[in-house]
Amino acid sequence: ISGSQIIARRWKQGNASYWSTYITLRDSGIESLDDFLGKVLAFESPDSTSGFVLPAGTLRQQGFTIREVASPNATVAADEIGYYFSDDEENTVALLLAGSVAGGGFSNLDYEELPEELKNEIAFIGQTIAVPRQLVSVRPGIDPLLVSKVTELLTGLDQTEEGRLILENLKNTKKFDLLPPETVANLEVVQGLMELVSP
Repeated sequence: ISGSQIIARRWKQGNASYWSTYITLRDSGIESLDDFLGKVLAFESPDSTSGFVLPAGTLRQQGFTIREVASPNATVAADEIGYYFSDDEENTVALLLAGSVAGGGFSNLDYEELPEELKNEIAFIGQTIAVPRQLVSVRPGIDPLLVSKVTELLTGLDQTEEGRLILENLKNTKKFDLLPPETVANLEVVQGLMELVSP
């Protein structure tokens, strides 16, 4: 929308991409997204990619009717899925464990950071497409030669000892690379998902 040009992908803390999963309790009896009909899910916040845009947008893309509710205990129709904003991923897990919601949208990276005892209580019902952890972009109008030089510099950092030290000090970045075709395609899909969940 801004007209900026994406030139590279940053492997933030060693991860090139992440995705959202649909979580529920292992003993909930919920085995598919259809089982969320008539129930309420917890999503993080309207501006969260993995905590809202990906899981909510994917539900709408698959034909589900979803509706924001003011309380996790709200009543929703049998042919729709309600969603409640929890404000952060910890609250999403807390609401799920308390039985206040039937499930939630949760980043795979956030899941990996959970204590093992919590992981053992949670089941995955499905996942969304993967998106880049972080992108590098440049403003419109920059000299193409400069853009090429910057791109070459960034994507070559992991090839030298000095460059790897720079990356390590940049919040433990593993490397920068060019976007693979499938990642470019997924970004276009995400744009569509954003439109599906926009007010």
